[in-house]
Amino acid sequence: MVATSETASLASRLESYFERAAPLLAGGAIETLPTADLLRIADFVVALREPLEQLRSQARANVWETAGLGTDEVRISSVLARLWDRNYFGNNARRFLAETFQIADNSALPDAEELAQGYRVSIEHCPNGDVADRVDITVETTKSVVGIEMKVLAGEGVRQLERYIDTVSLRAKRMHRDRSHVLFLSPRPPSIDSREVTWLTWEKVAQAAMVSVEHGAIGCPIRDFADYCTSLGR
Repeated sequence: MVATSETASLASRLESYFERAAPLLAGGAIETLPTADLLRIADFVVALREPLEQLRSQARANVWETAGLGTDEVRISSVLARLWDRNYFGNNARRFLAETFQIADNSALPDAEELAQGYRVSIEHCPNGDVADRVDITVETTKSVVGIEMKVLAGEGVRQLERYIDTVSLRAKRMHRDRSHVLFLSPRPPSIDSREVTWLTWEKVAQAAMVSVEHGAIGCPIRDFADYCTSLGR
């Protein structure tokens, strides 16, 4: 083996390291590695530098982990509402919302065609002006009103889902909409068994996000949210 000056220098440093580290290693002193082995190790380390540098140059942290959302339900609902809002993320947002409703598999929820006619997303919404019934996210189309309640670690409030059923139903009547429904996003099933409530896990939300978005930079926030929310509440 013909050693380059860089490899030879690194091999020399490795030899010095092993000599000094030997007394500290379990079992006491070890035999010094032959020079040929040290050169091979040094050559291997040198060869790794370029691919490692390429990996570093391509590194990109998850934007929502970087933002420190943690398990804060208020902040998470704000992010999710924006990711569903076509005013912020265009057709990617609409497809993400449509896929979420489709995966929920309930005919009471708007389909892609209905969403394409137009919809509005509201955050921390009091649909009927009662602050006691503030819904995390409300989606309103020309035909439907959907209230989305989110849970990560917290449990349900007293009769919370029952109250939301009534709230969303009243909103639909006042807005002359045909349908109303409550979508419950949580790692745990709802406390009530009602045809007016559909349960969806965060893993399903992540699945909807990944299926719906385009490749490239424009889809990054939604793809990052998919990665982020997969383990919410575990």
